[in-house]
Amino acid sequence: MKLKTLSIKNFRNFEDISIELSNKNVVFGMNDVGKTNLLHAFRFLLDRKIRDKGFQETDFFQKDINREIEICLEIDITDHVSDLDSQNIISK
Repeated sequence: MKLKTLSIKNFRNFEDISIELSNKNVVFGMNDVGKTNLLHAFRFLLDRKIRDKGFQETDFFQKDINREIEICLEIDITDHVSDLDSQNIISK
């Protein structure tokens, strides 16, 4: 499985961003630009305990709870799936 693209809308300081991912990625930047928020978006997708808690008002871009939050992770499994692997893929 290869992570391809992370897209975030209306989450914390991200109004609308799409990041192309590669085999190795580095996150760096000045203070208060969203590095931790980017990692929290990944954690939201990958950690059921965090998802079960849901979003807080502070998770919404500019605290606008009327705008839906979207966090999407595109993955590529085409080159890495055997017949046995495909039987173990779980979808929502």
